[in-house]
Formats: sequence, C-alpha cells, structure tokens
Amino acid sequence: CFDTEAEFLTSALENRSIDLAYLDPSPTACLQREIPARALASLLKHEQVGNTTVDVTEFFGAFVVRTNSTITKIAETAGSIAEAIFTTLGSKSDNLLFRDELLRHGLNWLTTFKQVRFVLTEQRVIADVISGAVDVGMVRADRYHRLVEQGVFPPGALRVLEDRRNPADPAAYPFPHSTTLSAPFLSLVGLPWIDWTIQRQVTEALYSITQDTAAAQAGGYAGWIPPFGIHEVYELQSTVGATTDNKCRGSDIGEYIRDPAANRCNQMDCPAGTIKQGNCEDILTRCQRLGLACPQGTFCICEPCLKVPEVQFTIRISTLTSNQNAGVPLLNSTVCTKMDICLQLEQGEHLRVSVTDNWLQMRGAVDFPPAPSAVEFQHDERFEGSGSSWLPAVHVPDTGEFMLNFTKTAVGAHILRVRACVTGGEGAPSQQCAELSASPILYLVNPTTCLRAHEVP
Repeated sequence: CFDTEAEFLTSALENRSIDLAYLDPSPTACLQREIPARALASLLKHEQVGNTTVDVTEFFGAFVVRTNSTITKIAETAGSIAEAIFTTLGSKSDNLLFRDELLRHGLNWLTTFKQVRFVLTEQRVIADVISGAVDVGMVRADRYHRLVEQGVFPPGALRVLEDRRNPADPAAYPFPHSTTLSAPFLSLVGLPWIDWTIQRQVTEALYSITQDTAAAQAGGYAGWIPPFGIHEVYELQSTVGATTDNKCRGSDIGEYIRDPAANRCNQMDCPAGTIKQGNCEDILTRCQRLGLACPQGTFCICEPCLKVPEVQFTIRISTLTSNQNAGVPLLNSTVCTKMDICLQLEQGEHLRVSVTDNWLQMRGAVDFPPAPSAVEFQHDERFEGSGSSWLPAVHVPDTGEFMLNFTKTAVGAHILRVRACVTGGEGAPSQQCAELSASPILYLVNPTTCLRAHEVP
C-alpha cells in the first residue's frame, strides 16, 4: 500500500517493485500514459435496492443538497460552499466525473464555489450538508445510496440535483445521480515486466470467482468481469485538464495536508480567462482572510482564481471644468471604442483622456504581461503649444490610470491614437510600444454657441 499516487508511480516505474496493482480507473489511465500497463479485470459489485439485489459495474456522481435548499440545478451552485472527499482534488475517477459535469454547465470547480472543503469520507460530506455547514456535497451515488440503505442517514434529508436515473428502464443505473458520465470500479492492472503467463493465470483465477464463493462474500462483491471504461477515463482526464504533456499531474490531497507549503498549488490550473490569486501561501490562507471558516481536519480552497477582464485597457474621454487641475470634477465621461465618435463638445471646452489598466491586480503574476511604464497619445495634428508627435500621459500611482488634459479649438472630427509602452528587457529596445485595441478613437468639436443680444439673461 502507498500513501500517494506519486509514491506508487515512483515505485512502479522506477523500482519495478510491483507486478500487479489494484487501482481506480483514473490512476490506471495515468499509468498507461507512462508504460504499457494492461487492465486485466474489473470488479462487479452487489448492491441492495429495496428488496432486490442488483449487479453494478460502474458508479456515477451525485450533487446533493438539503431537501429544503433553494438550489434546484447544478448551475445554481455558483457562489455556494461545497464539500467533497479528498480524492476529488486529485485524479481519481469521481473527481473527473464532477469536474466534467461542472464543465458541461459552463462551470469550473476553481471558480464556481465561494469555498470548497475537502474531508476524508463521504459520510462526513453528507453529515455536513444535512447540518447546513455546507450548501452542496459531491459524493459517489452508490456510496450515498448505501449510507441511506444502512440507516446512517434518513432517506428524505437530501435531494440529488438533476437526477438522471430512469426508473422505467430495469437495466439502467439504479441510484439517483447527477453526472452524465460514469466510471468503472477498481481494476486489476498487470505491469509490463511481469510475464504474460502469470497475468493470464491470475485473470483466469479472478474470473472463476462467483458471488457465492467465500472470497466474493468476504470482499462484498459479486465477481470479476473483463475490464472496460479505461479508455473513456483516459480521454476524460484530457477533457477536464488533469494532464500536462500527456502525463497526469500528481495531486494527492494528502500531500496538501502534510506539506501545504510544498508548492502543491501548482496543481490547480485556473481556467482560461483567470489567473491564480497570488502564490501558494496566498491561496492556502485566502479562506482565513475572507473570514470563511475551515474546520479542523478539513482542507479548504476559497476562490483561488481571479477573473481577468477581457479588455486590458479602457480609454475614456471626458470634459472638465478646468484643465489646470487633474483632480477637478468631470462634467461627463464616456468609454471609447475603436473609430466611434466618443464625445461631442464645444470649442474651448477642456478635455481629459484617461487610460485605465484593467489588469493592474494581475501584474506580477507568473507569465503575465508586465505593467506599462508609460502611456502616450498622438493627435491627428499637433496639440496647441506642443512640439512632440507622441505626448506622455500623467501616471496616477497605484491606480493603473494614465491621463492627459488639453483644450481643443479646431472644429470638426478629430482622431486620437493611444499606445502603451513597457520597458524592454535585456537585449531588447529600451522601450517597446503597442497601440491599444480600442485605438484610434474619435471625438467631435462643435462651434461655440453664442447667444444673441436678446437671449442674454
């Protein structure tokens, strides 16, 4: 037995100290990405459904909420506090099923929930949902059913979201469940260095076990069947992003608990359009900083990914009461889009053009573009009193805002180009500039309206 999948893979691949392994289908698929391991047999289980015993070859996942919860759909779990067992963070098959179902609803486990708690057992998950400690639980459907059948929990305490069970089909999966996909039970896997003759003999011995034999009764299963579903799990790993360079990432939750500072947060890949909220220590302490409790023996994650605004820079053009003070009140302000008339004003009115860096909070993150060192403006003709074709804006520290005040007197439509510049790295030009996506912008200067003598108040 091994404490972590990484420890198992190290032993199996490097030391060759294992010949046969009894594995969840997801670690089996991970192993097959490394070596030509062969799944020999899958488990067939007996399950009690009322007064009937049925044979079950696979399991689904169930999102469970309290019966009186206002949450009725998986999509409505957004912003809730969720709980799952530790393996749900790693590469086990139940984790893959939940992550896949969330993706089918346009959700991601790292961005959907206000908090995700990880505990050791499904029994704890169910108890916490019933008590109201969490809003939604993610559990294997067969294990939830078994706990209710055994009287551990009352049958009417929880509700399965979007139950896909089909009672009219006797061959269908018999338990309430939420996930579209399923996964097979544990499989016996033969590693390539063990002789095929031995693998075949072991497989034949397993297939000879029937439900009335002592081995099956002691193990609580019905028998063994030819392996299935491993390829589907293999593909599912790629679908939910559990692999890198066609290899599974080690992500056993036990390692998080034993060594939370061991940079294990690198296994959390924020979805497209988001980035991690700081380094690993920032992520592991974020729940505390948000004032969200994390009970003893529980591992908690709170909104580890920060949404990146789609637009990197916003350009605004405004009229001012004066062009002498950058802090004077704005008369109006308009967000500009490329080559649309952004603002109309009269001759002599004072203008402010400002650029806001919407990515300011993300600057400094790994693989994230650096903050601009300067923002510059270029008019269709030179600004009055200026001899430069590109004018630098005033940077307001710690706000991500750059601004330029000026007065325009020429009547008509005017084009204004805006570019952001960054300081070049070693061997690069001292400054590299690029025009913003919303540039160039337009504004219209109208003639000053003069009152006739009889209109003067």
